[in-house]
Amino acid sequence: MQQEQSQGYRWGRVYGGIDICAWTYDGALSQGPATQDVCRHDAPRRVEGFTNGQVGSNSTGDDGAPARFTPTAFGCNTYPDGSVPGFGNVQPWLVPARPADQLANVSLTATDEVRWRYVSADGGWVMVHVPKFDRTDGVGTQGWMFVQRACLTW
Repeated sequence: MQQEQSQGYRWGRVYGGIDICAWTYDGALSQGPATQDVCRHDAPRRVEGFTNGQVGSNSTGDDGAPARFTPTAFGCNTYPDGSVPGFGNVQPWLVPARPADQLANVSLTATDEVRWRYVSADGGWVMVHVPKFDRTDGVGTQGWMFVQRACLTW
C-alpha cells in the first residue's frame, strides 16, 4: 500500500480478482516490504463511479441504513436451505457487475440484522454490513459483503 494510514484504511493497489487502486482496511494487510507507488496517478473513485446513486445512511454514522433480508423475493438466488450467500466483491462499477469471492461459511437469513451502504452501478448488488460477523480485519468472517439487491427490502 502506498499511502499512510487514514482512519484505519490505506489507498493502494489491490491485486487478485479486482486488480485496481482502492481503499482497504489497514489491519487486513500483511506486513511486508514497501512497494512502488503504482497508484500515485489514480484518484480514489467517487461514489458516482461505483453506484447507481442509491446510498444508505443514518444519523449514527456511516454504517448504512437498516434493511432486512427477503430470501423468498422474486429474483433472490438462495442456497437450498433458503439462506442468502454473501460475496467478497462484485466490482460494483461494472455493468453488469460480476460476483466473485463467494464467502465461505456465510448464509444469511430473514432474521439477520443488516445495514446497507450502497447499490452497485448496475442496480443488482448491495454492499451490506452484517453486525453478527462484525469483522473488517482480514481475518475470519468479514462483516462487509455484497448480496443481491433482490434479496433485500428497505
